[in-house]
Amino acid sequence: MGDSPRRLEISHSSSFTGLPGGDNPDEFVARFQTTKLSWKGKYERIFALSATRFCTIDPKDFDVTNSWSYQSFVSFELDLNDDHVFTLVLVGPKKEEQLKLRYKYRAYLLTEFLRLHTANAQTTSQPPPPLQCKATKLTRLGMERECILEIAPDGLVYKEVLPTSQSAAVLERFPYTDIDHITPVSNSTTGCVVGYYGRQTVFFTTDRSFLIGNMDKAAARVGLRLATRGKLTLEQVAADKPILDVAECIVQFPVQKFSRRHEKPERRILALVPSALLELDPTSLTVLTSIPLCSLFAVIRHPGSFQFELEFVHGTHQRLYSCRDRDGVLAALYDAVGTISSDKCTLEISSTPSQTGLRLLPRFAVEDMTETSSFFGDSSIGACFLKRLAAVGKYTIGSGIRAGAAAGRGLVSIAAEFNANVPLAGIQYHTKRSVVLEALKPLVVQLQTVAACQPPAPRTAVTLLQCLCRIASSFYGFRELLHFPNVLDSLRLLIVAEDELTVFWTALLLQRVTMHTIVASAAAGGLPDGSSPVDGETTDKRATNGEAELNNKRMLFSQGMLVTGLVGVLGRFADRKAGPLSLMGNLQVLEGAICSHRHTTDAATVRFLVDHLVPHYDSLTRLLFQSRCTTTVESYAAASIKDAALRRGLVLQHLYQAIFDPSFDQRCVSRYMITMWMSDHAPAKHLLRRIFPPGLVSCLEMRLLSPAEECQLDDLEKTTFMDKFGAFNAELLLSRRSPSEVDSESFYDNGSDGLSVHSNHAISDTMLSSAKLLDRMHIKTTGTNVFDKSNSNHGATTSSVSSRSSRSSVLKDGLFNVQMLRRAITRGLGAAIPESSASSPSATPSDRSPENFRILFHMVQQEHESIE
Repeated sequence: MGDSPRRLEISHSSSFTGLPGGDNPDEFVARFQTTKLSWKGKYERIFALSATRFCTIDPKDFDVTNSWSYQSFVSFELDLNDDHVFTLVLVGPKKEEQLKLRYKYRAYLLTEFLRLHTANAQTTSQPPPPLQCKATKLTRLGMERECILEIAPDGLVYKEVLPTSQSAAVLERFPYTDIDHITPVSNSTTGCVVGYYGRQTVFFTTDRSFLIGNMDKAAARVGLRLATRGKLTLEQVAADKPILDVAECIVQFPVQKFSRRHEKPERRILALVPSALLELDPTSLTVLTSIPLCSLFAVIRHPGSFQFELEFVHGTHQRLYSCRDRDGVLAALYDAVGTISSDKCTLEISSTPSQTGLRLLPRFAVEDMTETSSFFGDSSIGACFLKRLAAVGKYTIGSGIRAGAAAGRGLVSIAAEFNANVPLAGIQYHTKRSVVLEALKPLVVQLQTVAACQPPAPRTAVTLLQCLCRIASSFYGFRELLHFPNVLDSLRLLIVAEDELTVFWTALLLQRVTMHTIVASAAAGGLPDGSSPVDGETTDKRATNGEAELNNKRMLFSQGMLVTGLVGVLGRFADRKAGPLSLMGNLQVLEGAICSHRHTTDAATVRFLVDHLVPHYDSLTRLLFQSRCTTTVESYAAASIKDAALRRGLVLQHLYQAIFDPSFDQRCVSRYMITMWMSDHAPAKHLLRRIFPPGLVSCLEMRLLSPAEECQLDDLEKTTFMDKFGAFNAELLLSRRSPSEVDSESFYDNGSDGLSVHSNHAISDTMLSSAKLLDRMHIKTTGTNVFDKSNSNHGATTSSVSSRSSRSSVLKDGLFNVQMLRRAITRGLGAAIPESSASSPSATPSDRSPENFRILFHMVQQEHESIE
């Protein structure tokens, strides 16, 4: 592990400054943990691929042991007795040589190797004529598009002749490892269905046998067998296409999509449903693409523009979009992925694309501890990189200026490599204390250096914060991080940084050290005391150190400037300068300290935090139904908010919406807010008695419903609502368009391409857009169409336009509604906001009975003129 700063700068600087396969031809594009088999025996080697060469690396010191150009590759052979072994035949100085390797994901390695070899051959020599055929693609909208299908050594290549080019351009590439099946269409002599990434696409070609036969041969060459689905008809494929269920749509955003096919960006709608992200055609609301949330790997937030990019677990493809409320989209995706994840792993949001050349395992692979122990001599890949961080750390804090600067760059490079190989859930929970502490020392010093610069370098700051988040999830990382000198000062400076992503990751780090939760995947392999975690449990009670969590909160929240920075996001929100990411991150830290993890927060700290929150009750009032209101745990703070809601007319507004709003989920939200504002509040009760007859008000004294009774009542009300008012309210929604929605449409109608703009302008406009949405959340329905009817197809009939308008009007606008999102995913929209949750016994004084607003609103909705 003797990594010198000079060597680190040479070997890692290129991998941190460019994209995989980018401008530097020697930059690694992919790396694999292989076992080399030779006459000397078996020993571990990292098999690394770059754009021009491939090599083997010793995992003990990361030195290159052998290197070859792609021109030296002759052929390869698969071992018939071992599904993991293959042999590369190479041109040697005197005769042909053989490189025999063993790798668990052999087909994945060979596919990547053949892709790079083919790309290199096209630039250095005259490539052989490709195997290809002309075809017609049937799109999701039922249109036919002429194309060319090429059977490449690594996958199926989709080409089209674009209007801007004379030759066919490569638009998509489907590796054989990612193709689910290829099936002939039984009721067509030329049709075949290719399934990939969970999608099915129909192609028509007169050379169907040629296409399927050569694809089978190419896949068999890398050790794969393409599956088939038996008999498929065009009608069955059409029936399998996803259809938008407006009742399940949680939130939707108007976006622009960038693709190679179109010179200008295309208008789309991204609709979030409980388990997927749907890309819709804005005119017909046809589902063009269904992206399972579990297939998302990361989201790239491009600085200086409205653009964001989706990366996936399988494949190397990305999807690039642009949206005025970009951070609202990212916040919704982050919360949705974290909600559906079985081990509570969240979506990683970064400012730079993921560098696959830094990874040692494929994105879909799970680390094998036995293999890692044999490969690196360590308990995990994370522990190996922690030791590398510690090795270069002695130069970081050294006295030599050159050594310190070079080591600093090398440290950030290794931190980026660490982030690429360790999941966001964190390192192994039982990682040794000495390994964790030695790695934290240089990271803390480097973080202080970055934070002291004003403004902090966003990319470096985010890389270091991501690294610390992964370490803080371990037992000793959680206990020891805040005890290092100057850590609190660094966090205080970073929580008020101008960069939205820096603030977001600082808040995530604060959550890690104040809410100690063990992810099951990180706890695998045992605990510090040698015991094993219980299967299926996210949190192991034996390993949770409540005293350490209490001490961490005391250290953090005793810093007045740090608390001011956390709470200051509410002031920036009032001034329309805070975005959804910083709002979500900071409020989750405060929520954990005052609500969900209050058992480890002492009374003095709670009172200190509430004192800082009270001046911002106006902002909290507007944000009350997006996140759990942290101030309602203190009676005097809750009274201030309730008085403000009554004084500003919000109680009357939401009482009206709770009964008459044409959007069912908006009724649920308003009922939830009325429950919070009117519970145990005498002035509000007085107003309620002036509005409703005494018989209805007496419903508050009824017993609370059981969970089963609540679900039954929710289903009944939702069914009744849709049967009686669905069509009428859909038409009513069309007339309730606000000026800000028209402004949102003009962004797309004016032909803006969403390309890079000045960073300050982009940030201010994005924040302004989010703030406008939040400003009108309590006075508008969430069921308004974001596109004007004038943009629909004028050739369609009046009935079809009305039908599309009715369907689109039920969609929710791009609202940042994290708490509603979480409830909707876990319980369904019908029970998205359970009113009784706010009036649970734990939320009321011990001398009062919980008030049943749930029954009150149900009785108000009944037909009282008829007696059954």
